Amino acid sequence: MKNLILLFVLSCFVFPFAQGQTKKERKAQKKKINAENYEKMKSLIGEKTFEFRGDWANTNSGQRINIINSANMLRINKDSANIYLAYFGTLQPGSAAMNRSGTISFNGLMKNYKTTFNEKKQSIRVSFDTTGQQDPFQLSMTIYGNGNTIVNVNSIVRTAIKYQGHTKALKLKGF
Repeated sequence: MKNLILLFVLSCFVFPFAQGQTKKERKAQKKKINAENYEKMKSLIGEKTFEFRGDWANTNSGQRINIINSANMLRINKDSANIYLAYFGTLQPGSAAMNRSGTISFNGLMKNYKTTFNEKKQSIRVSFDTTGQQDPFQLSMTIYGNGNTIVNVNSIVRTAIKYQGHTKALKLKGF
């Protein structure tokens, strides 16, 4: 019986090391996968056909609001943007946005579209401006290889707001 227990204990310590990857191998494999994902995301962003879906909205007052089940999106298709994001900030008194719903909405051509790649951090920064009907926005997106994305929205008539979510390829039906 003692031999069986000893054999069991030894097998618990020996077999995981004999069959598993070393820490270096796991790290190298993870680095390779991250690099592949980053290259795919660079290609997607370079084609200018992608979509952001928000999971969280973060206000300047520190509120973190779950928006997963809300209708929210930011779609880029070549030189156009279609934006519909829930807004939880403060509007400036007397602004034209006061009469609108509590959303950031835009559908039209983007201005000053810029893309910057950070190879070291494996992140992509996309920025552009929109000029809606008296409610212009400056948007800045930081996109990581795995699709995690942070979107900052600034306006002269609203307080800034930040969204966290995921970016993926745009499905072109009904854009």
